[in-house]
Formats: sequence, structure tokens, C-alpha cells
Amino acid sequence: MGTDDDILDDVMQVCRQMAAKIAALGGRVTARELGRRSWRFRQVPGSVLQTMVSRGFGRWEDQPAGPRGGRPTKVFVLSDQIGESPASPNALRAASPNAV
Repeated sequence: MGTDDDILDDVMQVCRQMAAKIAALGGRVTARELGRRSWRFRQVPGSVLQTMVSRGFGRWEDQPAGPRGGRPTKVFVLSDQIGESPASPNALRAASPNAV
């Protein structure tokens, strides 16, 4: 079984990989678009994006319904610091609920 540091490193690696993928898509993506484009996260795209928000990789923006109607939605917008974690690893460890 991995340590908390190993788990945090794995989470950060996944966030960096997704940040690169989202950057290639223009830096903005909905959970639905992510689920359609990434087979790896098809079942939990909203959870992956929310983890990225909590780690400082981006933010949510509300997108109103279009001119033809439809539902408003949330769009994940990648932060300007692509490829880097805006927060230091020590700050992330301290914010972790399992931090010692």
C-alpha cells in the first residue's frame, strides 16, 4: 500500500496530464466533453475536474444557456500556469485531510 506522499504524487501527476490534455483542447472543457474525449476518465469526469480545481489547476465558470435554450453548465477553465502546480507540494500535503 502506498504512503500519503505517493498518493499525492499520483494525484498531481494525473492533474498535470489532464492539464496538458485540456490545454491542447483550448484550455476550456465541460465534464461532458472530458468524458467523451478521455476514455480514462469516462465514468468520473466531474470528479477529476473538481480535484484539479481543488489543487489550483483551474476554476469553474458558469456558462448560461445558449440562444436556442438548453441548460446552463459549468466550464472548467485551465489556470494560466499550465504544466505547473500553482501550489507547492508542501502546501498540498498540509491541506490534505490525511496530513500528519
